[in-house]
Amino acid sequence: MATVVFLHGLNTYADGLVHFGPLTFGRMSDSWRREGLKRGWQFIDVAGMGFGAVEDQAEKAIAYLKKERLLNTPEPLHLLGHSMGGLVARVLAHRPELKGRIRSVITIGTPHLGADITEHAMQLEQTSPYLYRFMKTFGYDVAKKRTTLQNFSTVKLLELHERYGKLDDVRCVSFVGNVTYEQLCLPYQVIYSKLHSRGQEVLSDGFISCASQRWAEDGGDFAVDHMAEIGVYLNVSRKRRLFAQSEFNRLADAVAKVIARP
Repeated sequence: MATVVFLHGLNTYADGLVHFGPLTFGRMSDSWRREGLKRGWQFIDVAGMGFGAVEDQAEKAIAYLKKERLLNTPEPLHLLGHSMGGLVARVLAHRPELKGRIRSVITIGTPHLGADITEHAMQLEQTSPYLYRFMKTFGYDVAKKRTTLQNFSTVKLLELHERYGKLDDVRCVSFVGNVTYEQLCLPYQVIYSKLHSRGQEVLSDGFISCASQRWAEDGGDFAVDHMAEIGVYLNVSRKRRLFAQSEFNRLADAVAKVIARP
């Protein structure tokens, strides 16, 4: 039985839930936990990582694994990280406590080379006051998150990318979310239009460019936006929701094949 450690993405609420304005959609890990149960994985959802710098989150992940008595057992571990959680996985793979234990590092929608959205969010109050006020109305004040977001600037993430490279004895695979503007749900279309100039087409999952998501072995592209990568579908159209779900299922199959490799 494979032991899969799931590391969720950036959550500035520090609660591990999927937030969209005032709404919540369960835990970030829920869909991947269901996939793990179907496939017979021992699925470990690392809780309590907070929303600090990547290396701080890795430290909290180590503390969680220690509390769950997973540091001193012999079985190999597969680290599955979504978004910023993929960067935490890369840091963990270098930790001496886990030396020789990590079988694979799998990243999904991870900004290995930086995220334009972070830079934009830090300046949102000045560059898009209407959008800033709209988000604040729904309970998300970007200005109050600025200190946290600074940890995820492109400069900081490129430094991290250089510091925690691929390990020769660990299988490292990145999976890429790649959707067209038309395939994005309406909120992501608004974000995309703010990130990119009119007429500029950037391949991305709505948040992170495809170029930034690629690292080590390329596991392939999937037509899932940043939320659909964790099995959350915000499209109004039923047809598009079903398509996103089918792509998530295809992604889950591809991840399972990596984990099942001898």
